[in-house]
Amino acid sequence: MNNILLHELSAFAENFSAPVIEELLATSSLKADERAAFREEYRNMQATLVQVRQAYQHYEESVRPPIKLALKAYLPLLKRGPEASGELIAQLALLLDHAAKINFLDVELMDLLKEIWPEVQWPEQLPAFEESGAPDESQWPRYRLKNIFEENNRKAQEFWNNSWLLVRLDIEAATEELKTEKKQVTAIAKVIGVCAQIARFLSKNL
Repeated sequence: MNNILLHELSAFAENFSAPVIEELLATSSLKADERAAFREEYRNMQATLVQVRQAYQHYEESVRPPIKLALKAYLPLLKRGPEASGELIAQLALLLDHAAKINFLDVELMDLLKEIWPEVQWPEQLPAFEESGAPDESQWPRYRLKNIFEENNRKAQEFWNNSWLLVRLDIEAATEELKTEKKQVTAIAKVIGVCAQIARFLSKNL
C-alpha cells in the first residue's frame, strides 16, 4: 500500500517535536487557554498518528496479503476454458469478500481490481462459459466488483484532490514557517489541527 501519507504526516510531526512546540509557545502572544488548546491538539495529533501506524501495520501484515493473493490468482482463471467454470464461480464469492476489504488508498490492489471487474461484468464473454452460457445473478453478481471499485475510486479521488492536496500545501507552509525568525504560531496551530483531522480520518479508514 502507498504509505506516502503516513510518511509525510510522520515527517511533519517529527519537525514539530514537543520541545519545538514549547519553544514556539514561549515566544508567542497566545493566552493561557489558547496555549492549553494548542498543546491538546498537538497531543491528539501525535496519539492519533500512533494509532494510524498501528492500523497501517495491521493492514499490511494481516489484511492485505490474502486479498492480493486472491486477486492475482483470479486473473489467470478468467482466461481458462470451460473446465474452470465451476472454480471461477466458487472463487468469485471469495473474491467479493476480499475486495470489500481493500483500502481505497491502496493503489496496487485497486489497479488489480480494475483489471478484474470489467471481465466479471460480462461473464458471457469469458472462455469458461462458452459452452454452458453465463451463470445467473445468484451465482454471479456481475456488478458487485464494479460497485466496490467505483465506490473506492470515488473516495480516493475525493481525498487526494480535496483533503490531502490542501493539507499538503499547509504542511509545506508550516514547515517553512519554522525556519523564519518571527514564527506565526496561530498558522502552525491551524495546520496541526488539520493534520490531526487527517490522522483521525486515516485511523478510521485503514
